Amino acid sequence: VRADALSADFAARAQRTEALHKAVDIYARLTPEGGGYVDALNEMGVELSGQMNDVEAAKYFSRAIEISERASERDDAGLQPLYGNLASALLYQGDFDGAEKAYAKVVDLARQTTGEHHRMYWVPAANFAAAVHQRGDRERAHKMFDALLPLLPQQPTPRQIYDATFVREMYARCLVDEGRADLAIPLLETVRKQYTQGELYEFDLRRVNLILANAYDQAGRRDEARQLLTTLLDEWVAKGAPDYYPVLATRERLGRFLLEQGDLDGAGKQFNEVIAQAHGRNL
Repeated sequence: VRADALSADFAARAQRTEALHKAVDIYARLTPEGGGYVDALNEMGVELSGQMNDVEAAKYFSRAIEISERASERDDAGLQPLYGNLASALLYQGDFDGAEKAYAKVVDLARQTTGEHHRMYWVPAANFAAAVHQRGDRERAHKMFDALLPLLPQQPTPRQIYDATFVREMYARCLVDEGRADLAIPLLETVRKQYTQGELYEFDLRRVNLILANAYDQAGRRDEARQLLTTLLDEWVAKGAPDYYPVLATRERLGRFLLEQGDLDGAGKQFNEVIAQAHGRNL
């Protein structure tokens, strides 16, 4: 509970990590096979992944999965987010084979528990397709999206709208990565509008705006790209610690944009700040 209470305060990261370590240790001593231990392990993994320590994070997710899978009353629905978190941690390490296996597992669990027409299936399936695309297997990724997109309802319920919108965002991101901004921009602008109409998470809106800035830049809409990138950076700096990954990722992208526009001083300022805040992490 203490760790949860500190989750929104970036200045309290060390205290949050300490609280999670204590929780993990207590559960390990008292209920090493219980659901509380699994939850604590998962929260510790999420926190470490947020600190870009994905090697250690994967160990916590794997331990949580191990305990959950041997439980007397195994909960396959509860296993889905654990495998999803493990897949992300492996992907961020560059372990594409391990990530694919974990994504395939969570998609299979979702198919068995809720079925393909349920919103709990759509997000892991989209993440799986995006991971395949990221490793360069674009043809297979597009086949996966071709199978997934028709499952989304044309008129989603309030409960479905976030998940359906996220799937379309992942698909559009892949189009931008291929340089197909003309196809991606209308989709991303719709995604952005839908996020503001649904249960809004600021993180999601900023994430899609960064993808949209890339698309605008590709399409030659430089003024719009610049405005989005500078606004995004201001928002992240106001909300996050100076070494928070989204802050650094936005600085890097803005620096690259400024470099392409010939603003060497502006670009250098952003790149130097990223380097100063790297703290030895593999960015």
